[in-house]
Amino acid sequence: METSSIANGIGKLMVKVTGGNGAYPIEGAYVYIREYEGDLQLLYSLRSDINGNTPLITLPTPPASESLFPNGKKPYSEYIITVKKDGYYTNENIGVPVFDGITSIQRADLLPLTEEDLLSDTVPEAEYYETDGYTSLRGVTNIARDGGNI
Repeated sequence: METSSIANGIGKLMVKVTGGNGAYPIEGAYVYIREYEGDLQLLYSLRSDINGNTPLITLPTPPASESLFPNGKKPYSEYIITVKKDGYYTNENIGVPVFDGITSIQRADLLPLTEEDLLSDTVPEAEYYETDGYTSLRGVTNIARDGGNI
């Protein structure tokens, strides 16, 4: 089931790229937003600004009314967010939920490569974070409903 086939709503998302467990912003990181289901289509390719933030984007979601009926459908869409920056490990968040009418911030904390990794010929493995919708919204902050400002 592709995200676009179930979309009748719109959610908003901004990615905040930081280092040091949120202590400082990371400018110039590449941020890729892909579908979680279907063909994993790349939807956005973004860069973080001086504050570590990407532009606010809109993403298709099921309508909020889906949450009113226990019919087994998820009332949100899921996405894969990959963040890359030279000198840092790749950060990938899998299954990031986006809800209709909600503006969310997804935090991506990058870890610097070790000296050993920098001198090695091999590319280090990515960090993976998997969410499962309601129970584990690790790193996601819902900040506004229906077009609120950041």
